[in-house]
Amino acid sequence: MILKQNNLILIISLFFLYQGILAQNTEETKTNEKPIASLIQSSGYGNSEIESLNIDHLRNEMRKIPNSKGLFVIYCGKTCQYGEAEAHIRGLKVSLIGKGWKSSEFIILQGGYKENLTIEYWLVPENACFPIPNSEIDIEEVKFKGNFKRKAVAYDCC
Repeated sequence: MILKQNNLILIISLFFLYQGILAQNTEETKTNEKPIASLIQSSGYGNSEIESLNIDHLRNEMRKIPNSKGLFVIYCGKTCQYGEAEAHIRGLKVSLIGKGWKSSEFIILQGGYKENLTIEYWLVPENACFPIPNSEIDIEEVKFKGNFKRKAVAYDCC
């Protein structure tokens, strides 16, 4: 009778030990997986309501993943006004802060040039690598409109 109880205790102990080892392997596997940034939205030139909707959509996705960041990549079009990308960056920053975003929650980059003005909305989880902007047009192919001004004129867009 005592031998059966000892065997039962040994079997139960081995079962819990085995479960502990499986749990450690699962946790180890989870920590080795590197999170990946995901493109939430890519949009062309739109009015402020559409851009506000895209910003809110990204914010909602960020709430699902703690400590994530929003990455905004702005691409100027094949025909680009001098200072256009910078104006969009300033306007977007003002809009985000007006919506209650903290400056630690987002990053805005000028990504280069595409056929048309494009804004990409990326969700970047904590410890994920940032996506590399993929400019499709070389700067030599871009036609710049307007006058180049040495002094930056502060105006907001979007």
